[in-house]
Amino acid sequence: MLMVAKAHRCHLIERIIGGERIGNQAELLRRLREHGVVITQATLSRDLSAIGVVKGPRGYQLAGEEPGASVGESEQLAHAVREHLRWVDQTGNLVVLTTPTGHASLLAVALDRARLRQAVGTLAGDDTIFIACRDQNGARQLAEELRRFAGIENGTASPRRRHDEGRRA
Repeated sequence: MLMVAKAHRCHLIERIIGGERIGNQAELLRRLREHGVVITQATLSRDLSAIGVVKGPRGYQLAGEEPGASVGESEQLAHAVREHLRWVDQTGNLVVLTTPTGHASLLAVALDRARLRQAVGTLAGDDTIFIACRDQNGARQLAEELRRFAGIENGTASPRRRHDEGRRA
């Protein structure tokens, strides 16, 4: 039996649920064991609750989110983008996002929970997020979608957004 920190278990649970249809806790416990993680059903229930997993008609999923969502389909992500995103750039299969200092992790969590169809994974620092996409076309689509929701044109904040930021400074 492998002792695993709660954060690692929860991340693994999210990956499993995000990657396949899981119909019940027994099935999820079996998949966790295949990854070397042995926990009780009670611990699994607490972990599922902590990360916002619910059982829907298609099996387990994150509450309020459909797998393969777009920015517009995820109300939480759309709000986080409008609140935290300041700049977007795309190169190859990467999308690079800039936020105010200390906001990158907040936006990255919303991106991860939305399980965007183009995204393979995210990496967040203090004010920068890298999103790895499946291909260059997916990265371009995601960058355009994020710009549209944030009111950003061609990688820079819109005049209205720059004006609003100036008033806050």
